[in-house]
Amino acid sequence: MKKRGLSLPTQGALLGTLVLIAVCALFAWLLSATVFPETPHTLETGGQSSLTDAKDGVSMLIKGTENGEYFAANYFPTLHGAAGDDTEDDTAALRSALEKAKLTGGTVYLPAGTYRLSEPLIIPSGVTLRGDFTSPDASRSRRTVFSVSDSASLREDPLFTLEDGANLIGITVYYEKQVPNAPVAYPVTIYNTGAARIERIALINPYHGICSTGQGEVQIESVWMSPMDYGILITDNDLRVHIEDISVSPIYWLNSVPEVFAAQGSYAALTQHLAENLHGIILEQVRDVTLNRFTLDNGGVGMLLNVPAERDAVLLISESKITAVTHPLVLESLPAKGVCFSDCSFQPHSDVGATTVRIAATVQAPVLFSSCSFVGSPKTVIAGNNSSFVSFYYCDFGTWWNSCFAMTDATFLAVSPEFHTAVDRAILGRNGFGILYGAEALAEATELLFSVTEDKALLSGTVSVKSLKDSGAVSRPTTVISAADFGVAPHQADNSLALQAAFEALGEEGGIVFLPEGEYHFVSPITVPASVLLIGVGAEGTYKTSILFPSIRQDSEGLIRMEQGSALENLELKTADGDPRFALISSAQNIRLRRLTVSAGNGIRLTDAKNATLEHLSVRASLVGIDLKNSTQVTLRSIELIDRSSSYTLIGLRCENAKVTLSRIFSERLSYPVECFGTSELSGTLMTFRRVDRGIRVEEESHVTLTTLGLMGKDDVATYFLDMGGGRLTVQGLLCDGNATEGSILLSRGGIASLQAAIFSSATAVSVLSQGEDTVSLSGCIWNCAPTLHASATKGTVSLYGNLLQSDMVFEGIEGEYLLLSVGEGATIENDTNVMKYLYVEAEEGGSESGSGEETKPGTESGPSLGGHEPQ
Repeated sequence: MKKRGLSLPTQGALLGTLVLIAVCALFAWLLSATVFPETPHTLETGGQSSLTDAKDGVSMLIKGTENGEYFAANYFPTLHGAAGDDTEDDTAALRSALEKAKLTGGTVYLPAGTYRLSEPLIIPSGVTLRGDFTSPDASRSRRTVFSVSDSASLREDPLFTLEDGANLIGITVYYEKQVPNAPVAYPVTIYNTGAARIERIALINPYHGICSTGQGEVQIESVWMSPMDYGILITDNDLRVHIEDISVSPIYWLNSVPEVFAAQGSYAALTQHLAENLHGIILEQVRDVTLNRFTLDNGGVGMLLNVPAERDAVLLISESKITAVTHPLVLESLPAKGVCFSDCSFQPHSDVGATTVRIAATVQAPVLFSSCSFVGSPKTVIAGNNSSFVSFYYCDFGTWWNSCFAMTDATFLAVSPEFHTAVDRAILGRNGFGILYGAEALAEATELLFSVTEDKALLSGTVSVKSLKDSGAVSRPTTVISAADFGVAPHQADNSLALQAAFEALGEEGGIVFLPEGEYHFVSPITVPASVLLIGVGAEGTYKTSILFPSIRQDSEGLIRMEQGSALENLELKTADGDPRFALISSAQNIRLRRLTVSAGNGIRLTDAKNATLEHLSVRASLVGIDLKNSTQVTLRSIELIDRSSSYTLIGLRCENAKVTLSRIFSERLSYPVECFGTSELSGTLMTFRRVDRGIRVEEESHVTLTTLGLMGKDDVATYFLDMGGGRLTVQGLLCDGNATEGSILLSRGGIASLQAAIFSSATAVSVLSQGEDTVSLSGCIWNCAPTLHASATKGTVSLYGNLLQSDMVFEGIEGEYLLLSVGEGATIENDTNVMKYLYVEAEEGGSESGSGEETKPGTESGPSLGGHEPQ
C-alpha cells in the first residue's frame, strides 16, 4: 500500500512548531551564555575558589583587583588543571586554555596565584591573557604571578609570544633561576609580531623586557620592570606605537625578593652590569611613536633612537625622566622630520667624562628640546659631530665648569636658557653655528665661544613625571545582573523595553548590567540611569558586544543618554549611515566612558556636565566627534578621532565654555581637529594630526595650551594650522611636516598667539599673519629644507626672536629675502636674533660660501651672525 503523506496544513503546523522549538532553544542558550554569581568574582573574595561556576566558552563577569575594574572572561585555565599554588607545573593547563580560546577569541583569565611555567606560551590572535594585578609600588601583594623555571626552550624562545591582535594584561613575571651577580641571558619575556596591547605588567627580573616587531598598532602602558639588557625594543613598524607610564629600575627586583641580594656585593654587581649593558628604550625602523612618562634609573643607555633619515616618521617624547645612566640619550640616526622632547629630564650617573646627549655623525635632522632639564655636572651636555640642528627652548642646563655644547658641524639654537656653568656655554668647531638668544659671541680662529654676561634667572619648564603608584580600588556598584535574563538578545528586532526592564530591576542604588557578546538592536533611545554601569565584552579594538541603532522611531537629540554617575565600558556603538544625531549625550555629573568604539553621524555631546572621564575611545563621525558645551572638569585620554565619511567635514573636538584636560589625541581626515569658543580652557599634551584640512581654531576668550604636537604627512594643511579669532593660544613643541597652501601656519584675527619650539621640515614657505590688535610670537623655531618665513602685520605685533632658518641646499644667485616682513601702518614686527643659514653659490663666479643669509645679496659674502633684522 502506498504511504500517504501529511496534508499541507499539517505540514505547516509541524514546521511552525519546529521553528518555535528551535527559537526557544536558541533563546535558552543565549540566556545561559553568561554566568552571573550573586557577587562579582574578585581576587579579594576567594581567588580561584570563586570560579566554581566558570565554564569554558561562557562569559563570566570578573571584578579585578585594581581600581575595581570589571571585565568579561570566557576561558579559564583553572578548569584545565592550573593550580596556581607555586608547586605544580601549570604550563600544560595554560596551553590547553589558550588553544580553546584560539577557536573563538576572547579572554583567558587567571585569578591571583603563583603559576609555574616550564615552557614558553603563545597567545593566539584575538585572545587576551589576563590576570589580577597590583603594581610593585602597591602595599597589597595579591596578584597573578608567573614563576618561570629553567629549561632549554625557555633559553631559546620568548616566554610570551603574542600573535597579531593578541593582548597581555595584568600579570607579574619572576624568573626563579635569575641571579644579580651572574645573570642568565634569557630571550625576551614578551614578544609581539603585530597589533598588541600590553598593559599593567610587572617584570621582576627579566634579561630582556618587551620586544615589538612587525606591522600593527601597539600600545604598551603601565609597565614596571627590572631588566638587565633592554627594557623595550620597538622595530620594523610603520603603524602607530604608543608607550606610556613605564618605570625601569632595579629597585623592583630588590624590593620583591630581597633575600636574593643577601650576598655581599650582589646589588653593586647588578648596578655595574646595568651601567654597562642596559638600554631602557630602543626605537628602530618606526614611523609614528608617542612616548609619555618613561622613567629609568640605573642603566647604560636611557633612550636609543636609530630611525633612518628616509623614514617618514614622527617621534614625540614627553614627561620622561632618565637618571643615573651612563648615556641618558643616544641619537644614532633620525628621520628627516626630527624628534621632539618636551618636559623631560636627563642626568648621567657620573660626572667624569660623561655626555648627557650624544648625537652621532649620521644624524642630519632637527632635534628639539622644549622645557627640558639637563641635570648634574657632565663633561658635556650635548655632543655632536654632525650636521644636525638642535633647538633648546626654556631648558635648564645643570653643568658647572664644563661646556653645555660641544659640536663641530652642528647648528644649535638656545632660547631663554638657564645656565649654571662658570665659564663657556658652547664650543663649536669651524663648521659649527650657534645662537644663544641674549648672548654675545666671541669669534676665534678655529672655534666659536659663547659667553653669557648675566645668567638668565628664568624658570625652566618643570619635569612632571607622574608616579606609577597603585591608586587603590574605586567604589563601584556591587549588584550585577545580566541583560539576557530580562530578554535582551542578539539580533532581536528591538531590545529597548527589555534593557529598560534590566535597568529598573537595579533600583535607585544602581549596579551593573552586563551585555554578553553579540550585536543588539534598538529602535528607541536608551537612558542609562544614575549609578549604572553598562558593560560589554572585549578589549580595545576587539569588542564583542555592539549596540546598533538601525533606525529610531522617535525624535531625540541623542541615542544613548547618560545620567549622573553612569558609565559605559567595552562596547561598540553604531548608528545608521546618514543619522545626524549624537550617539551619546549627557548633562550629568561623574559620567565615565571607557573603551568604546563609536561610529555615528555625531559622536558624543556633553552639555552642562561636570567631572566626566572619556578614555580609550575611537570616535568615527561625520560632523562632530566630541562636543563639549558648558562642561567642566572633563578629562580626555587616549582618544582617536577619524572622519567616518572621508570627506574632511568632521570637527574633531569642539569646546564651548568648557574646561578640558587632554592627553594623547589622534586625529585623521578632519576639517578642524580642535575648535574652542567662549571661555573654554583646554590644556594637554601629545596630539597627533594626520591628513587634516586645518588645525586648531581658537575664538572669543578661550585659552588653549598644548605641548608636544605632531602634524604629519605631505599636503596636510590646506589652510591655517593655527587659526586665531580671539583668546590666547600657546603651542610648545611641534613637529610640522604639512605642505601647506602658501605655507600657511598661523593666522590671528585677534587674540594672543605664541608658537614656541617648532620644527618645520616642509620645503614650502610658512606664513604668519596678524590682523588683530594683539601679539603673535614665534620663538625657538627651526625652519629646515629651503625655508621661507613670511611675517605680515596689518595690525598689532608680530614678534620673531631666536629662530633659525637653515638649509643645506645650494642656492645660485638668490634674489630677495628668505625672511619676508610686511608691516602695515600702526603695526609692529619685532625681529631679534633670527638667522638664516644656507650654502650660496655666487651667480657670476660660481664660488661657494657658507654662512647666514642675513641681508645677503648675490655676489656678497656672509659669515655666521647673531644680528637681528630690521623690518623690511
